[in-house]
Amino acid sequence: MPSTATTTSPLSIIPHALLPPLLFLPFFLPPFPGRNALFAALVAGTSAACNLSAWPPAAGPDRAMRYGMAGSWVFVLPVLEKLLLHASPETEFYRLSDAAAAGGGEGQEEARPPPPPKDWTWDKARWAAGLACSPRGVGWSHGRKRPAVARRGASGGGKWAYVARQVLGAGAAYLAVDACVFLARGVPMPAAWSWDPAVLARVACLEVLLGVTVYATWAVGMCIPSAIAVGAGISRVEVRSIVGHQSARNTTDHHALQDWPPLFGNIAEATTVGAFWGRYWHDLIKQPCLSISHRLNALLRIPNRTPPAYAVHLLTAFAVSGWFHVQSASVVAEGYIAVPEIARCMALFFAGQAAVVTLEAAAIKRLASSAKAPGPGSRWARALGYAWTAGWLMWSGWWFVKVYDSIGVLEWEMPFPVVSKIAAHFGF
Repeated sequence: MPSTATTTSPLSIIPHALLPPLLFLPFFLPPFPGRNALFAALVAGTSAACNLSAWPPAAGPDRAMRYGMAGSWVFVLPVLEKLLLHASPETEFYRLSDAAAAGGGEGQEEARPPPPPKDWTWDKARWAAGLACSPRGVGWSHGRKRPAVARRGASGGGKWAYVARQVLGAGAAYLAVDACVFLARGVPMPAAWSWDPAVLARVACLEVLLGVTVYATWAVGMCIPSAIAVGAGISRVEVRSIVGHQSARNTTDHHALQDWPPLFGNIAEATTVGAFWGRYWHDLIKQPCLSISHRLNALLRIPNRTPPAYAVHLLTAFAVSGWFHVQSASVVAEGYIAVPEIARCMALFFAGQAAVVTLEAAAIKRLASSAKAPGPGSRWARALGYAWTAGWLMWSGWWFVKVYDSIGVLEWEMPFPVVSKIAAHFGF
């Protein structure tokens, strides 16, 4: 049975209080010998202490908060990557807009690195906070190029209009999570996978509800920090129009978000499993994973832009993601599911994605050479791609859903339940 102990020592809160400033300090403090290694050890140790801490309790109404706080790895991983794989963050990481102002171009290749921020200044503090708060590296020298970051056009309106949109978006996403949790409680989880139509229907329903929940939870988790960061002036919103140079006339595309573009891509592009993960799903840890895999390729002397190099990129991304999903789920696993079982299910899910994306790419390459194969943009090819992607994710998603059902996600109460109260009012 799950533990019912809820008393915790005040000392157990200390790691959680120390972690945020530790993510900021290594970039703000002036360089000194051993700085990167020292703070990498402190950040990693404090992050581990947060997961081992008795607060928030692993039982009772605070389980959801405990799981949510374990998601800090999204910010911890990029900081560790910058400290361990880069000798001088001050000179290697800069905003592309600052580089353009220093005399470079808008693109990453043309940008001239600006002078490093001066120590003990507000500019250095703002630079350090922005770097620590931007796991994707959007608008930075190590991230996606600024003119291409907004995968969907964003409305203009300036700083406070953006903040208002993010707050409203967080509210809508919160209601979506509330609704999905409420609906999922009425769908019993099958004891085992089966090809029985009734079982398949329940599995598919739970996977859709969990998928929407994950999507909306990430939306809440990014809308609120982005609103705070932009409102406080740590991050920027690009309010000028991007000017197109492809035609004879200069035309304006849209008002682009400089630091916080949409977290997810266009679901219409998910015609393959690889496209689902690479183009649609969030890219929060893409930059640190690429940095790690590039270093691995260099150590293994694997040439860039070769099939083995791409395989290393793919395996690194799914291995890192799988590791941290195991870590996050394990903090609330006691009394519900054994940690080795969590690791087994996550290994099957994430290793399966890597294997299928690899085989899929090989199959597409082979089909592309066939004169009888339909073009990738044809209606039949897209329909087949959607069916294949949905079918694979439904089958492989069983292992993922099994873990989250086993840790009791459907037992968690929303901090401010809305949908359940409305349903109860109408007799549901």
